[in-house]
Formats: sequence, structure tokens, C-alpha cells
Amino acid sequence: RAPRGSIYFGIEMDYHKVEVGRSTRIMEEILERGLRAAVGGEFYFSRGDDPEEAAEGEEVEPPCVVMPLWAVDQFILSELGEEPDLRGDLGDLGTRRTDLGMVAYMKSMREMLSEMSTDKV
Repeated sequence: RAPRGSIYFGIEMDYHKVEVGRSTRIMEEILERGLRAAVGGEFYFSRGDDPEEAAEGEEVEPPCVVMPLWAVDQFILSELGEEPDLRGDLGDLGTRRTDLGMVAYMKSMREMLSEMSTDKV
């Protein structure tokens, strides 16, 4: 079944307790604000929960960054069995944000997502 609703991509990291100085924390906050301004309310960032401070059996959130799928630079939609070799150069395949500009790219991404089916990869 094809996904419904918004689709996001993100990265999840292992938790490492690191003490950061004030200047590093300020730089993190500036970067976070910049990403939030560029991506909007669909951006999610967490430094994660310290597993050592969690109660036994309590779920802890890992450090992560999550953004809407339109924030990726390029997407390729292929018919089943016609997927490109991921080990090759993908630069000229699919739709790239730099070729269309942001507004047209987001429109193209929305159209692709609205037509998503299990017959495509």
C-alpha cells in the first residue's frame, strides 16, 4: 500500500554525552534557527535524551534531525525493474532542485507524492 500523508526523511544518531561550551551551543542554535526558517514547521531536531537519566524501561529519544521529503536535493521515480544503479552517477537522472528552482521543485515533489503507488520506486 502506498503511504498516505506527509513523508519525511531524517537521520538518527547514537547518543554520546558531550559537554559543549557556550559558543558551540550558540552556533547550534543559529544553525537550528536557519534550518527552521528554510524548512518551516516541518523541521524537527532533538539532541536526544540521556539514557543514564531515564528510568528503567523508559523509552529515550535518540539525537535526530527530521525534514520533509521536499528538502532533499533530488528525487528519482522509476518503474519497477527500471531502477537506476545506485552505485553509478545519478546526477542526470530524476528531478533536481537546482534545475527547477525551489517553488517548481516543491510543486513537482508534491505531484510525485500525490501519484505515489506501489508500482513505482
